[in-house]
Amino acid sequence: MKDLLGFREKCISFSEEYGFILFPICKFAVAFAAFRMINAALGYMTQMNNLFLVLLMSLISAVTPVSIMVLLAGLLVVVQCYAVHLLVAVFMLVVFFLLYIFFLRFAPNMGLALILMPIACRLGVPSVLPVACGLLGGPAGVIGVCGGGVIYSAMSVVIQNAPSLQNSSSAGSLSAMVQEALPLLTLLLDGLLKNAELMLMLIALATTLLIVYFVRRMSMDYAWHIAIVGGTLSYAVLILAGGFFMDMDVSFLQLFLSSAVAVAVGEGIRFFCFQVDYSSTQHLQFEDDEYYYYVKAVPKTAWLEERRQRAKKTAAQKKRAQGRPAAVKSPVGRTAPAQPAVSAAPDFHRQQRHPSSADPLEMPAVDFRDQLEETLRNIQDL
Repeated sequence: MKDLLGFREKCISFSEEYGFILFPICKFAVAFAAFRMINAALGYMTQMNNLFLVLLMSLISAVTPVSIMVLLAGLLVVVQCYAVHLLVAVFMLVVFFLLYIFFLRFAPNMGLALILMPIACRLGVPSVLPVACGLLGGPAGVIGVCGGGVIYSAMSVVIQNAPSLQNSSSAGSLSAMVQEALPLLTLLLDGLLKNAELMLMLIALATTLLIVYFVRRMSMDYAWHIAIVGGTLSYAVLILAGGFFMDMDVSFLQLFLSSAVAVAVGEGIRFFCFQVDYSSTQHLQFEDDEYYYYVKAVPKTAWLEERRQRAKKTAAQKKRAQGRPAAVKSPVGRTAPAQPAVSAAPDFHRQQRHPSSADPLEMPAVDFRDQLEETLRNIQDL
């Protein structure tokens, strides 16, 4: 266990030190995977399948905000749909516009979830995103996750009806185009709005994310473990129950693999973001003239605290060794205590004035109870 915690600390330190390089690399990888997935799923315009063009768009996405990545992915989908039929491109534009109006305006930070959700559906692990968003975000993640599910379903509708849509001609008089547009749009809208599988998936995704979010915020022990397992089981139960009552085919193997991957990803996120020691939990109680305060304090991993204490003892021993006078020989052969170096005192006071120059693992001794009482008094003064 100590080896794993040491590996965790090294990863966190590495990410903090080189985050300015790692974050663009991760954005580049996500953008490249998204663009390649769109071209592989649609791929009706061969000019857009150029690897150089995909790399160029991925590089642009790596050095720009996530919203630019979402915009480029949407434009790529529209262009690929235009190769099928003009009305298909218009249909996708309407879908993106509605998502922007009703969803993304209320959750502008959910662009990454909007990109990753179609990739997860394409890989057959849709339950990973609601578990991850529930652990790292809040209820607003429902917007990004469900919006990504809608985009993936719209792309599936286009793929299913592409042969019949390609046989239709978009040329001719205006009246002929209007007469032809009505059945085509009806076909696309029915495939999206009357899709029972899409409705079931959206309900399962939203329920899973909300369960994970609210359970992991509870004060009970092992709340994150329970949230991960409970959210994954809720997704599996909802899909199985919906498939049974709606008479839909459900792949048990795919559902099992999706649940296993969701649990693994959730535990990985918990390990790096929420590593605590429940065996050292403290329950504290305070009171003032108006309120009683009940506080549950769960320390972080005990191994890290032990490491800090050892580092603190080592630093204290070094300070004592620096201030201790050394024995020197006198001219007649006797030993006499040497006077301490004059520069030792300023160094010691300099270290006291600037604790940041000491060992980064050295933590000052803080009375948690006094700090909490002072914080509560400051809140009341406000």
